Amino acid sequence: MVTRLRDLRLTRAPRHLVHAGLLCWARGRLGRVLVDGLAVRMSRAGRLHVTWPTRRDSSGRQHRLVWPIDRSVREAVRAQVLAEVRRRLGEDGQ
Repeated sequence: MVTRLRDLRLTRAPRHLVHAGLLCWARGRLGRVLVDGLAVRMSRAGRLHVTWPTRRDSSGRQHRLVWPIDRSVREAVRAQVLAEVRRRLGEDGQ
């Protein structure tokens, strides 16, 4: 089972979205699948969260575009993304 996200890239969110809690988007390869649109958000309590990409249908319902069924894969990806975000935040002195 593939649990490592390769070629991880982060794109900073614009300032107006940072004020709303969105820090950046992440993308990387999970096996032979490119996962793009992972969002890294900070809660009001200061906790970091990774959300997987979704789309809304015409009724307003959200549908996951990518969702590893195995929880261990989701947790491994989450840990990798957050480690990179924390490393970069540390480098930027924020």
